Amino acid sequence: AAIFMALRYRLSRTTWRGIRGYVGGSPIEYANLAFKRLLLNAISLGFLIPHSDIIKHAYIVNHTSFGNVKAEFQKESINVSQLVKLNLFSYLAFPIAGVCFAVPVIAESSYLAAGEEPSLSFYVFTISGVLSLAFLLPIMRLRYRAAMMRAKMAGMRVGDLRFKSNVTAWD
Repeated sequence: AAIFMALRYRLSRTTWRGIRGYVGGSPIEYANLAFKRLLLNAISLGFLIPHSDIIKHAYIVNHTSFGNVKAEFQKESINVSQLVKLNLFSYLAFPIAGVCFAVPVIAESSYLAAGEEPSLSFYVFTISGVLSLAFLLPIMRLRYRAAMMRAKMAGMRVGDLRFKSNVTAWD
């Protein structure tokens, strides 16, 4: 509800060539929608995150107007399957990090149990596991977030205006 109300406040203070923006709709209805989507995302283990992001964005856009011109969001213009693939691909960082953590622990378990100093490979694999979580996961998520931003822009219409974004993960 706070996200919705903050957007409503910012847009009500925004003018373009003297035309003021407006976000209608109910913050409670948006909060209910967001909470339901959060539960579905958790139940689906993140598989439905792209659908949820699009549905929440569509609610906001479909309740937005500039002057007397309403904005609309056209879901059919978006390739959600591509977003789902990028979303699932970003989850590959977790098994990569898990392997980097598990390999040295399994390989060095006899040394660790005996209280001996682990080998250099133990430290190398452990550090690579930490680095893969710290860097690989955010980089892979950035690809998804950039694709989502492009999709949000592609589906948005305000009167005769169409939008397009060329943002990439590195941007």
